[in-house]
Amino acid sequence: MLFLIYVNDMVEYLGKYGILFMYADDTTIIVSASTQEETISKLETALSLFMKWCFYNKLKVNINKTACIGFSYGTRNPQTISIQTDDGQIINLVEKATFLGTVIDSKLTFSDHIDLVCIKLKKLHYLFLNLTNYLDKNALLSVYYAKVYSAFSYNIIVWGQSTEACRVFTLQKRVIRRIYNLKFNESCRDTFRNNRLLTFVSVYLLKILVYIHKHRLVLKRNRDNHEYSTRSGDNLYLPKCHHSKFKKSVQYAGCYLYNVLSPDIKNITNTNTFKNVLKDLLIVKCCYTIQEYLNVI
Repeated sequence: MLFLIYVNDMVEYLGKYGILFMYADDTTIIVSASTQEETISKLETALSLFMKWCFYNKLKVNINKTACIGFSYGTRNPQTISIQTDDGQIINLVEKATFLGTVIDSKLTFSDHIDLVCIKLKKLHYLFLNLTNYLDKNALLSVYYAKVYSAFSYNIIVWGQSTEACRVFTLQKRVIRRIYNLKFNESCRDTFRNNRLLTFVSVYLLKILVYIHKHRLVLKRNRDNHEYSTRSGDNLYLPKCHHSKFKKSVQYAGCYLYNVLSPDIKNITNTNTFKNVLKDLLIVKCCYTIQEYLNVI
């Protein structure tokens, strides 16, 4: 708490040079521009001011843990560049970096993060091969929630719609088959539903919809854009989207998926009640894909 109070003026000091994110002692600044040269110039200015702020406040930047990523939509990789601080230290451009437990890559595919999640789940599947000989189903489910569920649900609203996320779902089903002694090619849908288990897709939907519901009062509505009374006036406003990656973002996908819910569910004011009602619905529907959710809700 004292540290947060100590650094709370950093946002005001650097805010006009980029978007600043702070979590404990991790600080991230996002700068953008129409060209790479302009972006680098803005980044160097922001970095210089940040280093000065740290110096004046008797703090030291750990350059070894500092990374710079150039995000782009195209298939062409950014030019190899490096950023130099005022005291001559070099910060190289990297293709990926771990941010608060999630591996973020320059193309925002999250494939590297999914690779790590899959490695964990494969090891856990091997663990369940042995545990099924010693534990009953209740104990196995306790291990499932403690290890498997926690591994793939962390920050799932960020990467859950990635193209490669289906690999995680495949491994989740493999573990479920092991717990309930199903054949390797046997469908898990009834097992998920009968045992009140959420599929990978349903976990993503639950997390992102609860997140949007918590922030629904500060999000823009369609009626805020015009003065006409329309049936969709109470729906959350969807910003203009020109790229598929933005359609999968929390900002767009969350609002889009939330608008599909019935008014009876969206009008629930208590967050815990909303979560429980939504969870019951997702268990019954047992969605394997986002499209299934859109078709059945």
